[in-house]
Amino acid sequence: VEQSRRAQAEPISLDSCLKAFTSEEELGEDELYYCSKCKTHRLATKKLDLWRLPPILIVHLKRFQFVNGRWIKSQKIVKFPRENFDPKQSDNPECCSASSLQCHSGILGGGHYVTYAKNPNGKWYCYNDSSLHSEEIDTDSAYILFYEQQGVNYSQFLPKIDGKKMADTSSMDEDFESDYKKYCVLQ
Repeated sequence: VEQSRRAQAEPISLDSCLKAFTSEEELGEDELYYCSKCKTHRLATKKLDLWRLPPILIVHLKRFQFVNGRWIKSQKIVKFPRENFDPKQSDNPECCSASSLQCHSGILGGGHYVTYAKNPNGKWYCYNDSSLHSEEIDTDSAYILFYEQQGVNYSQFLPKIDGKKMADTSSMDEDFESDYKKYCVLQ
């Protein structure tokens, strides 16, 4: 029991999570594969691979588990790199850098969400409800990681606005405009 508790408390790496996610898995008797060649259901294995990466890679860490008939939150800490992350672990590395992460504290039925994001100025900021401030990142409670592929030209993914008329925002009432400016100003 003590060894199990110790293993649960020890952090794991994002690389080991990806290795487990992409390892070959034997399908059970209740998951038989239908072979179109021999026209029968058969035991089989499945394997997931990362062939190429999107410009923005979103990694969702499974934080809740169904144990003994109820959902519980895993407190397992996943260590992940902020720079030069190569999820494919291949000979042709496609490195990514963390651009933001979503954290959750609390339990399944309630809790609090905080986002950390890297500003174009290179600093990390904490977005916590209506407050925004620069601080050290609490990575222990991260459950969604956003990685940007290095060297990607994002203009190819943005909508084309040439010749399009911008929305008229002059009719916004003063209270909304004032609140909008407060929330959108970066320090």
